[in-house]
Amino acid sequence: MRRRFNYTGRQKLKQKDIAISITQDENGLQKFYADLKLDEYKLPSDARVWVEAYDRNAVMRFPYGIAESPASEVATTLDAFSGSDSYYFRVKVVDSEQSSRLFASALSISPLRQDENDDIRKSLLRITTRDLGPVPWSLEFSNSDYPLLVINNEIDAGKSLARSNKFFQALVFPAVLKQILVKILVEDEYRPGSEPDDDDLWKESWLEFAGSLPGNTSLQAGLEVSEDEIANWIQYSMEMFCKQLNAVRKIRLELKEVE
Repeated sequence: MRRRFNYTGRQKLKQKDIAISITQDENGLQKFYADLKLDEYKLPSDARVWVEAYDRNAVMRFPYGIAESPASEVATTLDAFSGSDSYYFRVKVVDSEQSSRLFASALSISPLRQDENDDIRKSLLRITTRDLGPVPWSLEFSNSDYPLLVINNEIDAGKSLARSNKFFQALVFPAVLKQILVKILVEDEYRPGSEPDDDDLWKESWLEFAGSLPGNTSLQAGLEVSEDEIANWIQYSMEMFCKQLNAVRKIRLELKEVE
C-alpha cells in the first residue's frame, strides 16, 4: 500500500544536517559540495531537492536529486560569484510534481571554506569590496543574512586583507565583533532562544562564537540579564577575542616594536 503524505506546513531543516563545502576547481573557479542528511525528516522519497547559492545581486539554483538520496545532478561551479565569497546557501525540498509545494527548507546556510592553511572554517562574516568613498571599511546588516564586511575597492589588496593580513585583522576584527554583538544584543534586543527563527540563525551563530571564546561564558537561553550585564559581556567577549587573536603583539610586530 502506497504511503500518503499530508503536509499542513513546511518542516525546518536543521543546520546540523546540512554541510556545504567550498573548493576550487582546476581553473580556479569556486564550486560547492553539499552533504545533506534528510533521513530523519518525514519527506516523500521522490521529493525534489534544490540547493541555491545567493547574495544581494545573484541567485544560482542547482538540482540536487531526491530526498531519499540527495546528490548533485549538474556541475556546481559558482561562476555567478566569481571573485566574491559574500554568498550563502538555502536548501529546498519540493513536490516532484508541484514544484511550488514546499515540504522543507533551510535558509542562510553559511558554507565551509578552505583557507590558506588548508583548514576548514565556517564563515560567519561575508566579505566583499565596493566604492565607499573616503571610508576604508564598513559593516552592513540585512534582515536574515550574516553580516557583510565591505572593504573599499580602492584598496588593491581588497578582501585578502581580511583573509590573511594579520595587521588588518588585529586592528579591525575586534571592532567588527563588538559592533556585531551590539547590533544583536543592544539594537535588536535579541536574546538566545531554544528554537530560533530562520532569520535569527546568524545571531545565534555569532553569540555561540563569542560564548565559546577561551575564558568566556555563553548567554543562556531564557536567562534574564540587565543592560549593564549585556554591556559587560560584550566588552569581555571582545577582550577575550583580542587575547585569542594576540592582537596587540601582532600590531607591535607589524610596527617592528618587537621581534
